[in-house]
Amino acid sequence: MANTNNHGDDLFDLLRARGVRRRLAKPVARLEGNSRRNGAKGEALAQQAADDLDAAAAEIRKRVLHTSASRSRGARKAAQTRARKATKRQVSARQGAQTRKAVSRARTRTRAR
Repeated sequence: MANTNNHGDDLFDLLRARGVRRRLAKPVARLEGNSRRNGAKGEALAQQAADDLDAAAAEIRKRVLHTSASRSRGARKAAQTRARKATKRQVSARQGAQTRKAVSRARTRTRAR
């Protein structure tokens, strides 16, 4: 008896459960595990499907969740810059404090004599 539940069916069921339409899920699921169909056209179909789904997800994030990848990158970059500058200020402040301490000690030593 042949095993009817192969990897393609699993992928098809997974894609359908994730909300992918049958028209797209069927050809993509057929590509899995079948080396004859995994030529350049099959790879291009799978790549195009992945790109379309990524674009749809980005559009949902942008319109519904009001988040933008470029704004997030910009915010992350700004936070890193603020942290870097704060560290630089701390190092400068520490150096200045050491210098003031050394100068103060030198003054008190000369006054004590």
